[in-house]
Amino acid sequence: VSTQSTGGEGREEGDVDTMLDTWDEINTCTTTISQSTHRLSICNLNWDRMNASDIFVLCTSSLHDKSGCIKKVEVFPSQYGKTQLAREREKGPDIKPTPKQENESNEEYSTETLRKYQIDRLKYYYAIVTCDSPDTADVLYKDLDGVEYQLSSSVLDLRYVPDDMEFDDDPLQLCAHLSPTCQHTNLPPLSLPPFRTAP
Repeated sequence: VSTQSTGGEGREEGDVDTMLDTWDEINTCTTTISQSTHRLSICNLNWDRMNASDIFVLCTSSLHDKSGCIKKVEVFPSQYGKTQLAREREKGPDIKPTPKQENESNEEYSTETLRKYQIDRLKYYYAIVTCDSPDTADVLYKDLDGVEYQLSSSVLDLRYVPDDMEFDDDPLQLCAHLSPTCQHTNLPPLSLPPFRTAP
């Protein structure tokens, strides 16, 4: 698995703002704490290309030659994601240009609105990684938090989640081990429908 560390100082101001906005949305579904627990929440991923098994592989690779293991990875919808997907099913994605942009370019969508839409899609889901111990979670946090995933411009953002926290929604995906039979629940809906403009 290829990752590239960006570090706290390497993040551009826009990236930091995006990550803070993302956690504002995710925090409506989860509670994050500063002390180590068995569980980590991961957000700010490209959910068009990532799923629970990808995250399981990523986390397991960080434990290479180290003790500890990943018990499972679950992917949940955020409240923001559920709201936006319901709106998209009814009206389509919100990528129309503003009146000013439309007058300037005469295009059906603008680069600016498309970019915002792509960033917003990072908030649609979040992953919960359950480890065998807080020490294992610490290793993942130190190795992966603030790391860019495979030159994708998606900077991983990890937070500790209380061990006793319960979630309102069932996971859309679950991966508990690496094998061809790795369990997936309701996999197709997690692959966000590609947007299309009128011909």
